[in-house]
Amino acid sequence: MPSKKLKPIAIVIPYRNDRDQNYQVWCQIRHSSDELNGLKEFPGGKIELSESPEEAAKREVLEEASVELTMNDLEPFKLYTFQDGLLIRVFLYNDKRGLFERANYISLMALCEQTELIPPNNLEILEDLIKYFQEFRV
Repeated sequence: MPSKKLKPIAIVIPYRNDRDQNYQVWCQIRHSSDELNGLKEFPGGKIELSESPEEAAKREVLEEASVELTMNDLEPFKLYTFQDGLLIRVFLYNDKRGLFERANYISLMALCEQTELIPPNNLEILEDLIKYFQEFRV
């Protein structure tokens, strides 16, 4: 049986934290004709053959959030392989400069409680993000 070809995706999770170490992440509502329509997601998309994961992440953030990031802005987080054939490279962006629209930030813990509004693959990513912030940022 031939192996399923993986579809490479790059996403960026913009985040910020307040003085009490309450982390918030920036997400948007997906508008599409598929089963993910209406769900909360992070900016990202397919990595084209001619670009690196970082280049794809920057391009997708510019296209979807109208925010221009530099390579130095991207903090590599983790690489995920999911059963649906997606290979997702996740980058973090600490939005200290306030480049992302304030209204789209949500508490990381509150977002994790809205499981019905999050694409299934993002649940694992969010769990890892909580662990990361607890272990390395506090």
